[in-house]
Amino acid sequence: MRKGVARRLEKGQLPEPVKTYVLTTGIIFGLLTAAHIWRILGEDLSLARNPFFVSVTAVAAGLCLWAVAVFVRAAQPSRNQPKTTSPQ
Repeated sequence: MRKGVARRLEKGQLPEPVKTYVLTTGIIFGLLTAAHIWRILGEDLSLARNPFFVSVTAVAAGLCLWAVAVFVRAAQPSRNQPKTTSPQ
């Protein structure tokens, strides 16, 4: 990851298109993981013994979790910035 992007992520300031991209890819990888698990349970447990199928499922699950973590971290307000209050 480039330093500029990492720095913005630490500050919680990712651009809106990047947040949308991360959320979209997280959803896609989550759906792929769910479909694989559904297929294992619905069709045949022998798929769980196929190393390629299991590795693709594990990688998709990992990428989904990573995308969720990045999205949540980017959505949190920065800890270093003072909180602004509205004038009364």
